[in-house]
Amino acid sequence: DKGTKVTKTTTNMVTAELTFNGDKVEVVKYLQAILQLPKTVQEFVDAFKDSVPKIGWQADVSVAVLEGSITGSWFIAPNASAEHPRIWLVERQYAIKFECTIVKIRMEIGFGLDWVVKNPLWEPPLVEVVFKAACGITFEVKAGFEVDSSTAEGFKIPLEGSSVPDISVVAKAMINGYGAEASCKIETGFEGAFELTGSFSKAPEMTGEIGFMPLKVTGTTQLGSTRISAVLVEYPKDIQPIWKGKVF
Repeated sequence: DKGTKVTKTTTNMVTAELTFNGDKVEVVKYLQAILQLPKTVQEFVDAFKDSVPKIGWQADVSVAVLEGSITGSWFIAPNASAEHPRIWLVERQYAIKFECTIVKIRMEIGFGLDWVVKNPLWEPPLVEVVFKAACGITFEVKAGFEVDSSTAEGFKIPLEGSSVPDISVVAKAMINGYGAEASCKIETGFEGAFELTGSFSKAPEMTGEIGFMPLKVTGTTQLGSTRISAVLVEYPKDIQPIWKGKVF
């Protein structure tokens, strides 16, 4: 023949690989990590730039009125004067239990600083600094009484009231999830106990007493998963009476 005819073509590819102590080294993976390094550093820099500390104050008021429960039962039972061993006089009896928070008011105002630097790679945040201070007061009046067949001729209603101001401080400093948190709370106030009695044949009467609650300081610290809470100061130990007598 005057021409040239190719009947089979064989191509041999030249490859290369890097090994260390007989183990194959993933060159591409390490190259990607090196190429990704400037971007990762820039993400950390941007995280610090975007993390603007937040400083501000807040006020909160909550009111609860007539929160509680009423339970009752009625049944037939032997009369209390029944003496015969086999024949008993029976009567209808009932029991009603009432527990209620008549009013509860909580007012609080606080000031705080919050600085969080997010970690672009994983949780928790890279830096977290929190400081909060608040003062508030809680006013609460509760009532609870029981009425049954044996007390049908009269009633006795106990009332409890308290006014408790408090001051609390919380501080927290964390770096990549490791750090410490501490808090302190100071509270004291006034507490009163009253009793309203009466019947169908007697006008209602109310007696009571008011006392000064002990000054109580509690502290809490947390380091890692270890949390410690203790009463630092409590003086005096008992409620100090201020007034006791008849209201009406």
